[in-house]
Amino acid sequence: YLHAYQVTNKPMYKRVVEETLDYVVREMTDVAGGFYSAQDADSEGVEGKFFVWRPEEVMETLGDGEIICRYFDVTQTGNFEGHSILNVKVYPSEFARDEGLSDLEFSDLLNRSKKTLMERRELRIHPERDDKILTAWNGLMLNAFAEAGAVLDRPDYTLVAEKNASFLLDNLRKHGRLLRSYKDGQAKLNGYLEDYAFLAAGLLTLHEATFEPRWLLEAVDLGRSMVTLFWDESSSQFYDTGHDHEELVLRPRDVSDNAIPSGSSMATDVLLRLAVVTGDEEFQRKAIIGMRAVKEFMARFPTGSGHWLCALDFYLSNPKEIAIIGDRSGLDTRSLIAEVYRSFIPNRVMIGRNDSVEILDQLPLMDGRGRIKGKSTVYVCQNYVCQLPATDVHELARQLSEGPAQ
Repeated sequence: YLHAYQVTNKPMYKRVVEETLDYVVREMTDVAGGFYSAQDADSEGVEGKFFVWRPEEVMETLGDGEIICRYFDVTQTGNFEGHSILNVKVYPSEFARDEGLSDLEFSDLLNRSKKTLMERRELRIHPERDDKILTAWNGLMLNAFAEAGAVLDRPDYTLVAEKNASFLLDNLRKHGRLLRSYKDGQAKLNGYLEDYAFLAAGLLTLHEATFEPRWLLEAVDLGRSMVTLFWDESSSQFYDTGHDHEELVLRPRDVSDNAIPSGSSMATDVLLRLAVVTGDEEFQRKAIIGMRAVKEFMARFPTGSGHWLCALDFYLSNPKEIAIIGDRSGLDTRSLIAEVYRSFIPNRVMIGRNDSVEILDQLPLMDGRGRIKGKSTVYVCQNYVCQLPATDVHELARQLSEGPAQ
């Protein structure tokens, strides 16, 4: 939905992003910063009881709720076992017109009504939660919060992502080894390939959103550890369990992208991005070999290879390399960053640093690059060949829309 909003600029997609992430903060986030695993559908032993409504309930809560019942399809017959799941069948603007209301009038009514209904719903007995914290799933959610914080200019989402990253790195790592799960103050089980790959991907995105060097350096470190633990040179592929895992009859390797990407496809994606960031050709070599190993699988089962195909597209597309130098909190830097995020550019890598941070200068994208005439500056490159430094938003927009650098 975040990417759909970047592509279309439709407010509906932005609303879905914000309401989803707000739900995660409200219902699924531990005070220490970890994200919980699941929420039951049942409450009081009845499936969906917490979430469904009857017309009289809506009317009693809102006083005059006939319009809201019509909008959310809350009826006497219901759409789920005699009750109604709130269900929107028509665009708000069309519904408002049919009801003789302006878009603004209906939007105000809808927002007030949803707030009141939620307050009423909070009085119900809540569904149980699975408060186990899994590193891999947290890495995916971290990625979403970090990217949404940058795209939507929501510092609160960025803070959620930073708190989560700190929690994971501080509590789910022992003697340098990433762990799998955390519950009741205890972390356990050696992490699998997906734990390393998903967290590294989230940290890369968090660096892009904050310019904080720690997140980038931690992602690079995780990438190297991931190769050491899970890559098998003899078979030229990643396995899901590390070399230090207990001996199994068959070492598992799942390459299918299903509800979430496979550990192998995400690891390949991460290695391709880290190769651009670090200039480490070994990262890219292993990523290419990994993709070749599933070439026939991608061709035969594309719907089960979604993230593999994204990684392949990244490799073949000659991705944009973006380096930004400037004060991350400064207005001029923020304007340039906003332009980068204004459009959906899936095949890009971005790193940034403040003037006072020299630890990233050794990276090829930062080598010899600084501000121009004291202004925050962006370098748009491909294969480390850069266009002229951009200090103006319009010039940056032009460079981002163009093909490979000459």
